[in-house]
Amino acid sequence: MVTNNKMPRYLRPNVTIQYPNSAERDYYRVLRAVVRELRKYTNELLPSIKPSLKQDADSEDIINEVTARFNNSRVREAALNEVQRIISSVDNIARQNMNKAFKNCLGVDVFMSNTALLDKITSEWYASQSQLINSIVSTYTDKLGTIISNAVQRGSLYKDVYADVKHLYDITDNRAKFIARNEIGNLNAITTKMRQQEAGVNCYEWLTSRDERVRASHAAMDGNLYYWSRSTPGEINGRKVYPTPGLQPGMDYNCRCVAIPIIDTESWNVANATPDGQPVANMSTEVISEANKETRDWKKYYSLKNKESSLNEKIKDLEIKKKEAELKFITEASETAGKQARAYSSKLKEMKSVLDTVVKEKETLQASRAARIAQEMVEEGLAEKVKLSGKMSFEAVDELKKTFEELILRKGYPKVPGIEYNNSYIKMFGGNENAIAMYDMNKKTIFLGEKAKDLKSFNDHHKLAAESYLKFKEKLMPIWKDRVKKLEQEIKDATDKGTKYLREKDLRDVLSDINPPRNTVPENFAEVLKHEYGHFIHDKASEVGKLFEAKALKARKINDSWFWTDDLKGKLTASYISKYATTSPLECFAEAFTAYLKGEKIPEVLKDIVESAIKTAVKKAENGATSTLTRY
Repeated sequence: MVTNNKMPRYLRPNVTIQYPNSAERDYYRVLRAVVRELRKYTNELLPSIKPSLKQDADSEDIINEVTARFNNSRVREAALNEVQRIISSVDNIARQNMNKAFKNCLGVDVFMSNTALLDKITSEWYASQSQLINSIVSTYTDKLGTIISNAVQRGSLYKDVYADVKHLYDITDNRAKFIARNEIGNLNAITTKMRQQEAGVNCYEWLTSRDERVRASHAAMDGNLYYWSRSTPGEINGRKVYPTPGLQPGMDYNCRCVAIPIIDTESWNVANATPDGQPVANMSTEVISEANKETRDWKKYYSLKNKESSLNEKIKDLEIKKKEAELKFITEASETAGKQARAYSSKLKEMKSVLDTVVKEKETLQASRAARIAQEMVEEGLAEKVKLSGKMSFEAVDELKKTFEELILRKGYPKVPGIEYNNSYIKMFGGNENAIAMYDMNKKTIFLGEKAKDLKSFNDHHKLAAESYLKFKEKLMPIWKDRVKKLEQEIKDATDKGTKYLREKDLRDVLSDINPPRNTVPENFAEVLKHEYGHFIHDKASEVGKLFEAKALKARKINDSWFWTDDLKGKLTASYISKYATTSPLECFAEAFTAYLKGEKIPEVLKDIVESAIKTAVKKAENGATSTLTRY
């Protein structure tokens, strides 16, 4: 408890609350290891059912054997050992967040002690994860048994059974990803609540991730104050504090919201949050009667966005009704239908006018925020020049800033010379009508296009494109595999080096179609930005007329452009990253860079090139060197 009478009682830290993204990735990796082990044993045993497909047979043997091999592998035990480490990782982040909050508000570090209650809660979470891991195994084997049993009864072809099993693996892997995301969010929420309450924090400010995926119910709570454990409302310096909600930040499915602690200097529990030094209040953090401008802007933005969405739905519905009435008037000469059509037309005109007003107001708000974020990015040293647009949503400009803060401030990478929203430039030079961003090596600028306006639409489109690629690949796979067999035989039969070289080159080309696990590495706007930033790093590390590590990339220059060397060995290596990585050495580097930042395992040669390029680019930036690669 702080006794200084001059110190304000309620303080709200101006800090970024860290979310345990790394723990989420680690837990997915752990669960994926379980799923892959199940797939491994299934693939080893599945061919044994071929004879059973032509006669009635029991499918239990293969299920029992898969289960037995999995149990003997000790993968479950290894997974649970990792769960213990992940619990500590999440709690460490909760501690760090609390320490940052106290440091910002009171200028002191605090030592967070462990308590029996916290240990009990984390032990319960550990037990629930053991049950979830068991459920992944049992659900997989149950469904595998059903697939095999149905196949035997129907006399299905083996290739169809294999396809069903592959689909089962994909479903199980997606479930593992969902569990990792949801359970880490839940653990973070529980740990945060306990850490805050045990430090004497009784209420918090609800903060959404403020992106396009925020659910409407949570957007309405953004910026509000809530009690951790109180059923009646209250007030702090004129601001309403709401009763405890049904589910607190992070506890709902896939919720990424966080709780900003409101530090009460009179109820601060120094026994569980022990200060290292004499607290001195940061007066700028005092809770004031009116929510800050940031929160007001977001609330207004959400309100306008919801109005726009509602109006668009109503307009769409009215246009359908208008067309129906017009058709009825034409085909039946119905006077009533004619009146209805005119009424709908008048209503549509009125609603579209309201929509225009809402859109203009929203874009004015967006323009103000875009200008402010652009200025902040320059002031923070994220870029030399930033020019954004009122067309860009709040979510897009926030994601932009957050991504470059991660790259430049936290990772220590060099700032990019320019970032500019210029849809016309993207259309002219992007080379792809669906391009959301591109790095121009001559202008040293990352350009953004209109796809950056609405991140939800972009993400939906990207998901469809990814699914379309996998379907296309699956359709052509038999043809490619047949081609591989023929080329391998031709290589074996080749009697001269020239023929063998050409067939080996053709083989690498086909394998470059077979290998890619996906179309592109980026799965969202932030990762697209990292991809384009990867081009900047490659540019920064290069010299005039000389591409960084061109030899290691197996790249050659033809008419100021870079292609794969004739043997296509570089293209084959790139194919282990993504299909897009195979298009050129430049895209290979940018895709490898993005995968590297995601913590993915990539070919060692590409990992070495990426790490070397980063070091070179950072060193050049420290020495004050500018990007020199006007043309390769």
